[in-house]
Amino acid sequence: MEQELFAYWLYTLRGIGAKKRHELQQIYGNAEQIYYGDKTKLKESPVFSEQDKTLLGKPETVKEIKHKMQRMEQRGIRFCSQESEAFPKKLRYIPDPPYALFYRGMLPDTDRPAIAIVGGRNAGYESREIAAGFGRQLAENGIAVVSGLARGIDISAQKGALDIPGGKTYGVLGTGVDICYPREHIEQYMLMQRRGAVISEYAPGSRGFRSNFARRNRIISGLSDGVLVIAAREGSGS
Repeated sequence: MEQELFAYWLYTLRGIGAKKRHELQQIYGNAEQIYYGDKTKLKESPVFSEQDKTLLGKPETVKEIKHKMQRMEQRGIRFCSQESEAFPKKLRYIPDPPYALFYRGMLPDTDRPAIAIVGGRNAGYESREIAAGFGRQLAENGIAVVSGLARGIDISAQKGALDIPGGKTYGVLGTGVDICYPREHIEQYMLMQRRGAVISEYAPGSRGFRSNFARRNRIISGLSDGVLVIAAREGSGS
């Protein structure tokens, strides 16, 4: 838990993205070592601005970080970084794994097979019914359905899985996990938290930029043992 505290601090530092975080890991090691490390070492790196050095040189106290994390957890949001054994093993093997995940619900069980079902947002009725049918069949056979809670194929497949008692499905979002987008899927968004999880690499409160939805696709596929694409146009994100 203590290690996750420092990982949470590092991940939510304003202005410190993946490139700078990787540089910090190269210099210091893990998040706790970054927090307590000698910040004069940063002078040798051209990656960090003066503002970055100030943020890193005068970090929040452990008590302040703990308070922020507790407030987040009171809203039902959990945090899991690569430094935790609970981080999904399947994600560790993709080319660009997220450093951390925020989630509501339970992270996927590594031993449970999972299939991603994705496709067009504007798919027709027949295609949506096919997606729902696959979702139901997978759930009936103990296989989790992973998708993005988007209109069209995604939500149809996830509704299909939720139709089956005990069916599990995971929604990987392009927003923070406290934001249901699109809002019309609120019922499935809430149910998913009890029958799987909603998951995001973006901090709570993050709005959905176009690039976010493209990047979350690597997490959808990374959590899955296979990907089924239905009614997607050539060159689409799916």
